[in-house]
Amino acid sequence: MRCPFCSSVEDKVVDTRPSDNEQVNAADVSAPAAARRFTTYERFDEILPLVVKKTIRRRILSIA
Repeated sequence: MRCPFCSSVEDKVVDTRPSDNEQVNAADVSAPAAARRFTTYERFDEILPLVVKKTIRRRILSIA
């Protein structure tokens, strides 16, 4: 990730924490060149399995 203040690519994760809905993680990142901190958010996408039938039809496999 590029620092929004100094455009440096060298950064260091200082702290991470889950958000309230547990689907997003927040990370406090520090760039030594700027001597400032900024927050990044990581969202995890759930990829459902895809089944390809013999008839070439595609179906998303439901997990229930």
